[in-house]
Amino acid sequence: MSIDLFELKNARDLFSEIQAAICEYHEKPNSRLFLFLVFSLNHLREWIAEASSTEIDKSIKVKGKTGIKLSRAEKFFLNISELQEFKIVKSLCNRSKHHLIIQGNQTSITEGMYCNSFVRIHWINSITRSMVLTHESYSQL
Repeated sequence: MSIDLFELKNARDLFSEIQAAICEYHEKPNSRLFLFLVFSLNHLREWIAEASSTEIDKSIKVKGKTGIKLSRAEKFFLNISELQEFKIVKSLCNRSKHHLIIQGNQTSITEGMYCNSFVRIHWINSITRSMVLTHESYSQL
């Protein structure tokens, strides 16, 4: 069952919002946009696969035990999960949602890094590009 979430009807709509937020963040970086980007990039794979990570994880485990082939959505989900860029996004997303961390990497604030830094924008662009390219390759199967 899908939920009508304002004007976001599908993964392409969410991706358009992410692209707009990247442009806005480039012009005026702030924590609100950064959190939106991290949360959205972390969950975009679920929107593309049209299933929650819990549903896909269950399906993959069952299919792994029975030898049934994975669907395109499940393969896509697994491939995205293996990207180093995605692992960074997921770690940032999980760290930002929890005040107290039992284990995991610590975060810090860096002074003097501006949004027009090529590295920061390149990193955000590379994760979105990786997700889209992976999705497009599975869409053509």
